[in-house]
Amino acid sequence: MKVINGSYLKMNEVTESDFEDMFAIAYQDNGKFFVLVCDMKGHDIVTINVTDLLVLNDLSKPITGFWEPLIVLTFLPDSKLFVAPYHRFEKKQYHFLYDIKKKETISNVVSSAIGDCTDRNFPIKAFYSPVMNMIYVFYRQGHGYKIEPDDMSKWSCKRITNDDLGNMYLLFDQALITRSSSSVTLYKIDPESGDWFKFHNIPKTRGTIYFIKGNIRFQVTTDEKIYFYLIDK
Repeated sequence: MKVINGSYLKMNEVTESDFEDMFAIAYQDNGKFFVLVCDMKGHDIVTINVTDLLVLNDLSKPITGFWEPLIVLTFLPDSKLFVAPYHRFEKKQYHFLYDIKKKETISNVVSSAIGDCTDRNFPIKAFYSPVMNMIYVFYRQGHGYKIEPDDMSKWSCKRITNDDLGNMYLLFDQALITRSSSSVTLYKIDPESGDWFKFHNIPKTRGTIYFIKGNIRFQVTTDEKIYFYLIDK
């Protein structure tokens, strides 16, 4: 059993690597950001004090009523880890690549401001798509980052929707399914621009999405029913 102690903890879902036998957890403790990487037996590989590494202040504390820690991550090949904390009062995302084996950063730290949002915006999930060779970060208030893994300075951020986004999954590395307050929406990548666009909406659906990578179905669990959807690739 592993115990993480703190004074005001918020922790993201466990992220498992698709490339090596390890997993990582992004969390914060009362405004200080951390990443813990473990092997599949639960042994610590490295703990990254992201706040100290980036010399951030601790004012970006958790939002009461939300479990998200305001920091996301995703694995890349060759023991690389993409990490992106967000300072909600500065309205800035910071992102960088970290080499887990070398236990050091292997890119410049890039910061960028999100102008059209409130101080209750935060990142929900980061994904790496090997099909597109691109990193994606999605925010509560509808913003989507696109970051090139070979050059952290090459990024763009656009608001893909005016809806609030909730739990989400990347489907087949090229589509996104996400829940908002009253519907479930699917997005696809435009092959020409590389931007996300809405292609299907399931209205009046309040529930939680579940999807297992490799499956061709997803389910939406509501208070009264469980819906199963078959995905036509």
